[in-house]
Amino acid sequence: EAEKIAENTGLISGGFHTTGNSIGFTLLELAKNPKIIEDYRDNIKGTSNVYDWAKSDCIQRIVREGLRMHPVTSHIWRVLDKDIHTKSTGMSTKKASSHIVIPKGSIIVVCFPSVHRSSEHYNHPDTFDPSRWINPSKEAMDAFMPFALGRRTCIGQRLAYAELHTV
Repeated sequence: EAEKIAENTGLISGGFHTTGNSIGFTLLELAKNPKIIEDYRDNIKGTSNVYDWAKSDCIQRIVREGLRMHPVTSHIWRVLDKDIHTKSTGMSTKKASSHIVIPKGSIIVVCFPSVHRSSEHYNHPDTFDPSRWINPSKEAMDAFMPFALGRRTCIGQRLAYAELHTV
């Protein structure tokens, strides 16, 4: 019983402050960019109800850009369940190999802001620009992971998106 209470408390509190922070940072970015508000307001005016508004491309792009600039969490760590083979970075002082092996059992950390604000994936990565999501590149889509990816993605992701698109 105590474990169920702890799990539910974690889910509720984990979703409360993270979604609130995402909303706050997105509103801050919009306040700093009145031209974006003006452009998107004109596009949203024709929506007849809150459901259409929440599903509009404009809101989808604003939420996505807000999450890119200010992800829900700064990082995640995982213990690898298999060896990972990567391309060489060329940064080694030893003879460069064709790839690097990260062995099973290693702990890895993914820092979302460093990926989301990388110029390798996004043009002008420190600029709030929802229009970057009109026809995003495959690299941009692959790099976008505010809730992590795969089978261990955030359990509250759907609820968070529902809240972010509605508020």
